[in-house]
Amino acid sequence: MKKVFAVLFATIILAFTAVPAFAAKDKNPSPSATSTYNVIVHPNKGGTGSYTTTTTSDGKYVILTAHNKDGYVFKYWIIDGKYVLIDGSLKSQKLKLKLNGDIEATPYFEPINGTNPPHSSVSQNTGNKSPQTGTDPLFYGIIAFVVLLTVSGAVGVKLATSKK
Repeated sequence: MKKVFAVLFATIILAFTAVPAFAAKDKNPSPSATSTYNVIVHPNKGGTGSYTTTTTSDGKYVILTAHNKDGYVFKYWIIDGKYVLIDGSLKSQKLKLKLNGDIEATPYFEPINGTNPPHSSVSQNTGNKSPQTGTDPLFYGIIAFVVLLTVSGAVGVKLATSKK
């Protein structure tokens, strides 16, 4: 009986040590893999912004466009999140981004009469790691396998001891 429990324990340990090997993320995902990111454009006192998405052979892009209200002129964008600026600058009314994660964008406008509204500094995050959310479905599969292995081991032990 001690041998059966030792084998069962060793099997469980082996299964749990295999989890990191199966759960490792591929550092070079296939080029056909698609990512979905959220884009939020916040309106501002002097106008709003909009976005469109476009897909080319080298990936998905977002085009942000600022729309000023009468009496205001566009000044700059503040964008929080992970992206790469492809075309334009943060001072361009229309710009093109390649996303590496979710973004929130706010266009800032200035009244035409020249008074400056308060604003914060403009920064760009060019990190290359996307935020991780949720749990990998493979994790649940491995847990189910370990539970099945444990139950089948226990049934095997029960059958082996009942035949004696």
